[in-house]
Amino acid sequence: MNPETAENRKKDNSADKELTRCQAVLENLPGMAYRRSNDHGWTLEYVSRGSLELTGYLPENLTGTCRVAFKDLILREQLGCVEDAWEKCRGNSGIFRAEYPLVTASGTFKWVHDEGHAVFSENGEIIALEGYLTDISGIEQIQKSLQLANKKIDILSSATRHDINNKLTILVGYLQLIGMDATDPQVIEYAAILAKAVEDISVILKFSRDYEKLGFKSPEWQDVRSAINDEASLKKLECVKFDNRIAGIWIYADLLLGRVFFNIIENAVRHGKSLTLFRAWSERRGKDLYLIFEDDGIGIPPERKEKIFEFGAGNKSGYGLFLIREILAVTGIRIEERGEPGEGARFEIQVPEGRFREME
Repeated sequence: MNPETAENRKKDNSADKELTRCQAVLENLPGMAYRRSNDHGWTLEYVSRGSLELTGYLPENLTGTCRVAFKDLILREQLGCVEDAWEKCRGNSGIFRAEYPLVTASGTFKWVHDEGHAVFSENGEIIALEGYLTDISGIEQIQKSLQLANKKIDILSSATRHDINNKLTILVGYLQLIGMDATDPQVIEYAAILAKAVEDISVILKFSRDYEKLGFKSPEWQDVRSAINDEASLKKLECVKFDNRIAGIWIYADLLLGRVFFNIIENAVRHGKSLTLFRAWSERRGKDLYLIFEDDGIGIPPERKEKIFEFGAGNKSGYGLFLIREILAVTGIRIEERGEPGEGARFEIQVPEGRFREME
């Protein structure tokens, strides 16, 4: 036998054995590996043996001539969401991700996580999708239970805050009457102390409402420029030049992101004293993006730069800057104060790679 031919046969045998091992691993994995065509019915060309446990159908039931159409396995009410994910796959480098309920052979539902990569032809058209289905029914049930528990807590907290605020309104009214009728300096002083306590309670209730919302919903991509401008308009900056140079920047953050910008602006107005200018801009440093907010107020002393973010450490309520750090931390974003005392405050928000998008 030709030595070269023998060597080639050895290589072929080795490749066949490696392929057999890979197929064995794939067939024994829990869940269902698949390859489906990019046709109207999403015809399954290959299905691993895990299909039986996941769907109740054998691979040949899903790929044979009398096959069950893959689209028929998807709960009809959820089919639109899966089709939307498929459309996004086309513009997302061929990456497909979706979660939806499957209808099994017995008629029961199973929630699955579907993740795969598109297969492209030479001319760049998607011809198939190769992916993997995982049963997440247990996780889905836990998520629904958590959502229900959060909803109950939200209702209870809202009702409690409402009742407390009603009692505070009564208390404020009577304190005002005392202040109007009292002539004794000591009574007037006591009434002022009580009024301050009422104000503090109102601030605490407002903070608890905001903090409760933190992380309640999934983070989203948000337009930074629009969010800053919206919050600045709420503050109605008077006699202060507002200069927002941030444009085309989107960041992935908690839905309370607007509160971050509002609190930074409010902090400048409240504590800046000599404030005449507030500006914002962005810059790249390596792989990270920095959002920078600077004013020309009195600044922050070095010994307080880190303490201002601690719970209850502020001069007024002590919650605004603490809440800012907590909101940003949800998606791994950091904030620091780097201003020069006497020259104004400078807050720098560090957005790591993957948490921002720069658009034209």
